[in-house]
Amino acid sequence: MKQVFNKSGEVIIDEVPAPTVRPGRILVANLYSVISLGTESQNLENVSGSVISKAIKNPELVKTVIEKVKQDGLKKTLGMVKDEGQKLLPMGYSSSGIIIAKGDNVHGFEVGDLVACAGDAYHAEIVSIPVNLAVKIPENVSPEQAAFMTIGSIALQGVRRSEAHLGSIVAVIGLGLIGQLAVQILKSAGCQVIAVDIDDSRVQLAKDTGAHLALKVEEGYVDKIKHFSDNHGVDAVLICAATSSQAPVDDALKMTRRKGRIVVVGAVPMNIDRKLFYQKELDFLISTSYGPGRYDPSYEENGLDYPIGYVRWTQNRNMAEFLRLISHGQVNLKLLISKIFPMEKASEAYAYARSPEQKPIGILFKYQNAEKLKPVSEVVKITDSGKKIGLNVGLLGAGNFAKSYHLPNLASMPDVNIRAIASNKGFNSKQLGQKYGATYCTTDYDKLIADKDIDMIVIATRHDLHAPLAVKAIQSGKAVFTEKPMAMNQEECDSIIKALELNKVPFAVGFNRRFSPLAVKLKSHLTKGKPIIINYTVNAGKLPKDHWVHDPVQGGGRLIGEACHFFDFFCWLTGSKPVSVFTHAVSGGPEDISDNNFVSTVKFQNGSVGNLTYSSEGHSSHPKETITVFSGGKVMLLRDFISLDVSGSKSENHKLKKMDKGFRACLEDFILSVNGKKSPSGYETYLWPTMCSFKAIESMRTGNPVKFEE
Repeated sequence: MKQVFNKSGEVIIDEVPAPTVRPGRILVANLYSVISLGTESQNLENVSGSVISKAIKNPELVKTVIEKVKQDGLKKTLGMVKDEGQKLLPMGYSSSGIIIAKGDNVHGFEVGDLVACAGDAYHAEIVSIPVNLAVKIPENVSPEQAAFMTIGSIALQGVRRSEAHLGSIVAVIGLGLIGQLAVQILKSAGCQVIAVDIDDSRVQLAKDTGAHLALKVEEGYVDKIKHFSDNHGVDAVLICAATSSQAPVDDALKMTRRKGRIVVVGAVPMNIDRKLFYQKELDFLISTSYGPGRYDPSYEENGLDYPIGYVRWTQNRNMAEFLRLISHGQVNLKLLISKIFPMEKASEAYAYARSPEQKPIGILFKYQNAEKLKPVSEVVKITDSGKKIGLNVGLLGAGNFAKSYHLPNLASMPDVNIRAIASNKGFNSKQLGQKYGATYCTTDYDKLIADKDIDMIVIATRHDLHAPLAVKAIQSGKAVFTEKPMAMNQEECDSIIKALELNKVPFAVGFNRRFSPLAVKLKSHLTKGKPIIINYTVNAGKLPKDHWVHDPVQGGGRLIGEACHFFDFFCWLTGSKPVSVFTHAVSGGPEDISDNNFVSTVKFQNGSVGNLTYSSEGHSSHPKETITVFSGGKVMLLRDFISLDVSGSKSENHKLKKMDKGFRACLEDFILSVNGKKSPSGYETYLWPTMCSFKAIESMRTGNPVKFEE
């Protein structure tokens, strides 16, 4: 399918794999989509220019790059910066179209329904939309007008935040598309509306669509507004402007009555004059996008609704209400549609959008043949070559970890070919496929599993798909390397074991730390046959509470998703099976996520003890991973897999030029087993660390040590 992208500030159209049907989502063939003049034009400017100019715009990125250089070295970091600058960025977030397929757990929608879409509603022929970000289009609303639903909902949420009601006097500063829609919505609510902008044509348009007073920003205009309000000042101001000027906020403070409200809908500086703000006792508010539920993965991705008795106006209900306003003639978009372009003329459309002479308000893309499109598992060819000589690898999932480590490592290995890449985002798999010379790309993981020319599957998806995809790939007779965790629960572990016992294929989990050169050096210093004590401290850093790792379905939490690495290190270093796990969580209150901070002690059959201290409460200046091992009169201290100090009768110090956690060596070791040059590790190697995570959670919940059964 064709899709519009922002590439380094240039608008391009590329052929990418169409999205596949997924649970909780609908596939929509777009009829129309709206260009957001403010957001999309700003995004085009933000990614254009040199690396230096971008750094000046966003100095925080410089700090991130410096930390990356320390971790991965200058060459790799510069490569990542270059890749970031060449990324395909999808454009658009408001469209209308026809449902061509629906996934499991989708209710209230049927194939053939006309819907308006938000969120992933890109400028693309087909889009995948979560159920809470789609609304059926009323019969008397055209798809052209319905395509404005997302942008209209932003305006509507701003109006709700103002608490304007019948008779309220409300000023709207900034008369772009959102401001124009806010004017109409406020008028439909029975408010007295004042429209303000720096451009004469936009002021006139607001007047034509019903503003009671429409003014250009010029000397004395605030006094005119005060006069209109009988010198009391307006009840509320909606700032819908996008500017680096402080003027909209300063003027809003002056024109608002005592105890009035100022709502920021656009993007403006917010340096508030405290004296005037304090004297008037004003409320200063931010309006977040389309309303409650925005940026909440449980609402947007998982389809969980907020009960109407507690949250009357969610983003979905705001979207439906905006369509109702159009249906009842209370909002009229005809005067706001400046021009409609076929999607194939995207560059021309954006040139028109950014033209200072044209000054457009609403621009639409129109899509041809939407009624004829069907859901297909698309494969987009990148090269015409068939199966190459050597080991042919297929990658499932292409997130940041795969981009940073697996793909560059695989690409640099002799006799290894990256045959295909599958990712939920078609543009992601396409761009990476082009970079690494893949034969094809797709959004359908099953295509790679069924491909007879693929010898080895690498799984780098989110955690919930690791085990199901591993089982499918094992059953297809392919060698499987999956990122950690091996599984999310014991049942998934059992399914992998069953598949491996029926299909004798090489299998490995990406427990890479045991392959770090300094970890191998540390192990060589252990006294054979004697138990050891390991203290492993992880200064993990915080993750946002809405990060997918914390999601019980997709991520399973940090104990499942990351601690298995450290339990594996214990098992490898001790060379013994675990017999019990005792875990204590540090809880700071009811909102705290328990597996952000915990201490877990693992006891082993040979008498060794591993103690894991995992915390998100530390400081980034401290090493992330510090390992202290006591064995046979020696103390070994490993810091971040970059330095190793051995204290004893003879002290040693080892330091690498850059951190090496063993990612490449881990893959190389597995490929040796795939090629028959070494015996593959048994699944027990990966099972015990994984089960330690399960036992740790059980111990955390019960407050007691949990033993392993034979």
